[in-house]
Amino acid sequence: MRQQILSRTRLQHIIDQFQLYRDLNRNNPDEVTQQMRKDIKTELVEAPGRRGQLSAFKISYSAPSARLAQQVNAQLTSLFIDQNIEEQSQRTESTTEFVSTELETARARLTEQEKKIKQFKAGSLGQLPSQMESNVHILSGLQERQHNLIQSLKPCAGAKLYIESLLAQYRSVKVEADNGANSLPALRISSPN
Repeated sequence: MRQQILSRTRLQHIIDQFQLYRDLNRNNPDEVTQQMRKDIKTELVEAPGRRGQLSAFKISYSAPSARLAQQVNAQLTSLFIDQNIEEQSQRTESTTEFVSTELETARARLTEQEKKIKQFKAGSLGQLPSQMESNVHILSGLQERQHNLIQSLKPCAGAKLYIESLLAQYRSVKVEADNGANSLPALRISSPN
């Protein structure tokens, strides 16, 4: 960050704005910006109570007058703050892009997993552990229906036996009747003419 802020272009702008280093050779801009870099002091400040963690920085510039030093320091501080905001903005933007990409990837995976689960459930209808209670309920209802059907068939079974015995009696009577009809002489009934 220090290198970007103390670039020749930015320092030259400040030099021109405040008419600094008039006594140096103005035809050699590299010499003038090099001198300004030497006059700018930056110091990193550790966070209180946190050894090794940096929380701020100090910047200072010495000038022939206090007012000029204050104006140049304000300009340099502003450059550092603007650069920091720009870098934070870029980091935030790239983080947002990364998170958005990861979110879309996670959404796609989730959608795919939901499809697989739906297909599995459709192929395993009635076999899933979550369906056990409803399966037991259905089975209980079917067993009750079966029991009721068996109970309703009992009178029918008795009626069937009764009808079968009647049929057997009818057949036996019919056979006897047929046998008896063969042994009787044929009757002739004549009609009166």
